Amino acid sequence: MTSLKAISLFYWWSPRPPTILHRHSSWWWTSVIIRHCQQLGIHREPSLDHPLRQQIDLSMRRRIWWTAFARERLTALCQSKPCVIDPEDCTLSEPTLEDFPNPLTKGDGEIFIYWVRLCAIIGKVAKYMGRTCDSTSPTFPAHLARELIHWVQSLPPHLQLPIGSDSTKTFNRNIHQLHLPYLAVIIVIHLKRSSSTQPLPQAYPPAILAATCMARVMKDILSRGGTRFLMAITGWYCGTAFIALLQALRIEYLSKGANEDLDVLTLAVDQLRRMWPTAGVFYSGFSRLRPSTVVPDIDDQRAPGPELGVGDGAGYMAMADGIDWTAYFPFATPQTSVVASRLLIPHHEELYFDDAVFADPMLQFQDLFQACDTLSDANLFAY
Repeated sequence: MTSLKAISLFYWWSPRPPTILHRHSSWWWTSVIIRHCQQLGIHREPSLDHPLRQQIDLSMRRRIWWTAFARERLTALCQSKPCVIDPEDCTLSEPTLEDFPNPLTKGDGEIFIYWVRLCAIIGKVAKYMGRTCDSTSPTFPAHLARELIHWVQSLPPHLQLPIGSDSTKTFNRNIHQLHLPYLAVIIVIHLKRSSSTQPLPQAYPPAILAATCMARVMKDILSRGGTRFLMAITGWYCGTAFIALLQALRIEYLSKGANEDLDVLTLAVDQLRRMWPTAGVFYSGFSRLRPSTVVPDIDDQRAPGPELGVGDGAGYMAMADGIDWTAYFPFATPQTSVVASRLLIPHHEELYFDDAVFADPMLQFQDLFQACDTLSDANLFAY
């Protein structure tokens, strides 16, 4: 168990970005601990009549195994890797509050439990995205969207994201961090994938609202000097939000708020790159993409892009199997941000996106990482 604890700490050692093929990455070390756990049988619950059951520290086993499980699910999504763990092979029970006997860690233990549940859904999303990446018209994963909505609505009041007002009175760093992967996965499943004729993904309204909520979360963390507590994957979270906000930047009544949110994300990644090389990749990508998003007036003769229906929700509802996208955001109000105030208050205007605006080859989605010394075509934004 001591060795497993030590290996778990290597998750925080990431001297090179994942676009370079190497063995000093979170993906590598997470895979190592998973294999060690499987070899020791930690992924399986000891039977009630096991002769050594009373001597086994089941609480520590659960904390180690489910930490590795959650980390692996997150990495599978952000690095477009296949999931290593098959949940059907695991019989170890999920973590409970009893696994955190120290009264001082009970609160963090509860957050950990909900984090593991969220990452289980994220793993399903990663599998779905990986298996439909070559499809020309993938169906919307409505069943996964409903699981995400159920997760956020199952949170007890004290774990809900407190960003309903224009300033955060009650701040808990771990609760804010808990919602970062949640917001990121909402963005991922609500981006219309890029293609040869559409270099950048198009963001549907839920992606834009999730992105502005993420900017608000990062603003709260930045204002309290908390970036030093963030994981390396936070750069990817910010990157997903950045892509969605690029769309909002083009829309007249969203552009001012989107620009402010992009400032926050850029500052966050600038601070993160002092600790994590991956964040430096995102920072340079932000710098290349953002100035070019200021575009001239669109030719009146040009056909508009797909209508997203923020006013009546018709466009999104047709795509999302009738899911009410505001259900993703029980914590958001018009006071959350400028962009949120525009999206959550009914408007007569509709959102239109024009593919040709992003037709410039310099804005190719994969070029965000062109400056990296890469030995493969790995792409943090492969979806």
